[in-house]
Amino acid sequence: MKLAHLGRQALMGVMAVALVAGMSVKSFADEGLLNKVKERGTLLVGLEGTYPPFSFQGDDGKLTGFEVEFAQQLAKHLGVEASLKPTKWDGMLASLDSKRIDVVINQVTISDERKKKYDFSTPYTISGIQALVKKGNEGTIKTAADLKGKKSGCRSGHQL
Repeated sequence: MKLAHLGRQALMGVMAVALVAGMSVKSFADEGLLNKVKERGTLLVGLEGTYPPFSFQGDDGKLTGFEVEFAQQLAKHLGVEASLKPTKWDGMLASLDSKRIDVVINQVTISDERKKKYDFSTPYTISGIQALVKKGNEGTIKTAADLKGKKSGCRSGHQL
């Protein structure tokens, strides 16, 4: 069990390094943000905290999950502490714009429109679109084309 925990910590460390390596200097606003983070000693991380297994409240009421551990490893790599800032999705990018947070570590879809305004790291997860249908309708949606003419829904701010 201890070995599995150590392996997970090593993986998180490698991923944090990959995240930092994938960021351009521009993403730290000419290194000004990086310097500010290091001077402050804290990386302000925006995440929802309501999306298991990525970030959610554990039984003890503390945030936990993959993105929480990832944020902590990233901060450790930078030599600072992670300060987790639970933020509603609707205000996540606005919080980044207003500098209330330094980075978003939350399932954010990379789009051409968002790339015009934000720098993205190398993706640390890849997830595809899934369709959920009522029991008995299995197999009716196999491709995106099968959604034509059907009612569908997705979370506000997300792309389908």
